Amino acid sequence: MQILSHFLELRSGFAHGVEHEPQPITLEELSERMYCTTRNVKILLKKMMDQGWISWKPGRGRGNVSELTFLVSAEDMVSKQAMELASQGDYKGTIELIHQLGRGEALQDSFVDWLFSFFGYRTVVQEECYKDTLRFPVYKWLVSLDPAFSFFAFDTHLINQIFDTLVQYNPSTRVVEPHLAHYWEKSEDGLHYTFT
Repeated sequence: MQILSHFLELRSGFAHGVEHEPQPITLEELSERMYCTTRNVKILLKKMMDQGWISWKPGRGRGNVSELTFLVSAEDMVSKQAMELASQGDYKGTIELIHQLGRGEALQDSFVDWLFSFFGYRTVVQEECYKDTLRFPVYKWLVSLDPAFSFFAFDTHLINQIFDTLVQYNPSTRVVEPHLAHYWEKSEDGLHYTFT
């Protein structure tokens, strides 16, 4: 993550859309832009080259101009890191990364579209069994999803979204009307109901 921050800091000092075009620059200029010594700049450049993010051709002799080529865009790097965090379930960290490091609306729009594809209702087959999953982003800790023990507005809001009733009482007509259940039958003794 820290090397990504250095890459984005370095990339922000250049014009938009210069990927795959060699940029003339000296080690001293990079040192000033990255707020570190030329020795540390060389270490960071090597790490970025090992990652395949940049190409670096040092100039011959002291003070000569070198060539720095960006092989990936900042937007791609932020999106990739954010997707990795999201796939690990760290949605809060993902959104913070987008807000802190994301440059531009296009990145945020495309990422938000991708992120929302993670949420919603899914049926997954695991070991020949179907597993229904409802996934949604939560930014606060839940105390309880048991309606009998919910005291906080956030908990009750989620309870209202997750749980619902089979029927509901209409006070104006004084009739029990279908809600989740669209039809029900009552046993002859009145002790058992079957809801459809």
